[in-house]
Amino acid sequence: NTDTAMGRNRSGSSTTMASMQSTTAASQASSMGIGSGSGNINSSDLALYDIPLVTSPSQASTDFEQLLHNLQSISVDPKSVRKAACCAALIETVQERRQNQNQQQQQQVVVSPNELFLATLAALTSLQGTLEQQVKHTDTDINNNNSNEVETTALPLLEILRQILPYVAHPSNNHGALLLHQFGTVSRMLRMFVALGYAYTASSSTTGTNKATSTAVATSGANALLRQILKTTTMLLLITPSSSSTTTTQEAEKEMAKLLHATIIRMFHDVRPKVRKAAFGCAMDVVIVASSSNSCSSSSSSSPVVQQRKVIADFLWEYCHAVITQYKSSSSGSKKKNDSSNSKNLIHILRLLSTSLPYADDVRIRVRFGVDCLALLGGGGEGGGGK
Repeated sequence: NTDTAMGRNRSGSSTTMASMQSTTAASQASSMGIGSGSGNINSSDLALYDIPLVTSPSQASTDFEQLLHNLQSISVDPKSVRKAACCAALIETVQERRQNQNQQQQQQVVVSPNELFLATLAALTSLQGTLEQQVKHTDTDINNNNSNEVETTALPLLEILRQILPYVAHPSNNHGALLLHQFGTVSRMLRMFVALGYAYTASSSTTGTNKATSTAVATSGANALLRQILKTTTMLLLITPSSSSTTTTQEAEKEMAKLLHATIIRMFHDVRPKVRKAAFGCAMDVVIVASSSNSCSSSSSSSPVVQQRKVIADFLWEYCHAVITQYKSSSSGSKKKNDSSNSKNLIHILRLLSTSLPYADDVRIRVRFGVDCLALLGGGGEGGGGK
């Protein structure tokens, strides 16, 4: 089915955007006002995306040591203080685990990417269980404490995870075998945090005393949590290599599609503009990075990471096409009770396409959506409205 496959079969395709350099893509995305979860694709994010592709093993080791130093550096920004405290606690946990296992590696390296990754994942999983129990309570003090834990612990841990993922996926690190093995666990953890973020906002609306203040605090914490999850998810999707096994690859792609739909795609249609803008920005990251990867050397363009990026971008195109198809189907049928929802979804997707289509690395993708838009103009339905 060519409609659902979109750009999946790329052999012999025209890649007119392949020569676009990532720095040019970043500046153009920034001028559009959307980009990564923070508003544009900055140079530090692009550098992290490139680590599994262009960084040598020795440079990756040096860069990781510098990252550990940066994570533990304290500035006037309260976020850096919280991040430094979390990083120090994680490193201490790793070193204690080594001593318990009678390992003598600490004199050689403070902590390895894999060790820090596993410690961070364990801390986030434990924290998630605690927050899930707290969100069930309607007591104001408990909900405020929940918001504090999100700000002081969840956000720093998710950011640490985001920054160390490229080193876990580096080819010199057993070709990212640990990340591939743990991908399902990380995916479930992120999806549960998304559910927690939405449940947290909902539970705050039922709080009794100081309802307005509690709701504002909870909403702010939930918004920040969802935006951080978007950034971490984008990094995970863009640096995870594909598996050499066909069966494993198919299972991994299903898991990646599930994560993509539960995070970035779900938040395309969030009622909060900041969350929706962050989701659009992360989708732009995926499209631009997948496209600019084609301009790498021939050896890099065939790497498992680059191949996986193309698959993730294709998932996005397939979803956008599905939304347009659903709108046309619902508008042409006799039942139009879903027109309002379909119209809003369509407008969100058209806004995304207006900025992302120029970066599509396969000309057939742009042609396909051109045909879709012509169909919409030619009577694809009523129900305009819906801003």
